[in-house]
Amino acid sequence: MNIYIKLTCVALLLMTGASAFAQDDEALDEVVVTGARISYADLQETPAVGLLKPADSIVQGFTMDCDTRDEKQRHNEMHRTLKTMLDKASKRFTVETSTGIKLDANNYRLELGSGSKVDSSRLVLRLRASLLDRATKANDLVKSMREFLESAEKTGRTDLSLDSLTSLSISRPERFRYELLAAIASDVAQVRTSFGPECKVALDNLNSRIQWERVSTGELFLFIPYSMQLSDCALPAARE
Repeated sequence: MNIYIKLTCVALLLMTGASAFAQDDEALDEVVVTGARISYADLQETPAVGLLKPADSIVQGFTMDCDTRDEKQRHNEMHRTLKTMLDKASKRFTVETSTGIKLDANNYRLELGSGSKVDSSRLVLRLRASLLDRATKANDLVKSMREFLESAEKTGRTDLSLDSLTSLSISRPERFRYELLAAIASDVAQVRTSFGPECKVALDNLNSRIQWERVSTGELFLFIPYSMQLSDCALPAARE
């Protein structure tokens, strides 16, 4: 992917599609980026300098529904389905709540929510897989996760439905701040080389939080929404 430098761009704070940003320090512990990958048109509005990083893990959301009329039996069927899934997930995947609480054989009897119909119950869950050292195989991993859920053994009238899009998870994105700043500084040095050492470069918004966009199945583009303005520049004289 080629990302071209816009020397006089005013960076926009993107909040559409797959973009997101943290509201406070606590939210920076882990960021889950939902939605499809960013389009080329949207990428044109991001700053030129950023970092392409593999996500830490990929997340497949799914919903478990059951409409067995008897409430006690309905709850038992859903919990048995979930227990069987946990047993088979083993070391391949992690099953967790929609808020990221990891489930295991000792922690799976969740409180059930109401379903879309009378006498029905619902659980909104996530399947997580680590992308460590295998981000280039993210498409294969997504296929494997979907196959696992689609073939899950279901008890009674329990049914599963998968979210159409996966999500990416990255921990503490602010840990890349100084690597990003170094990349921006290197870009400024190259600008001065191209336009002359007397060229004045003004950067704004470098104190902004890191933002991110999904650019592939397993990768994120991290950036600071800075803007660059040049003045008093003179192109180096052409050599004869």
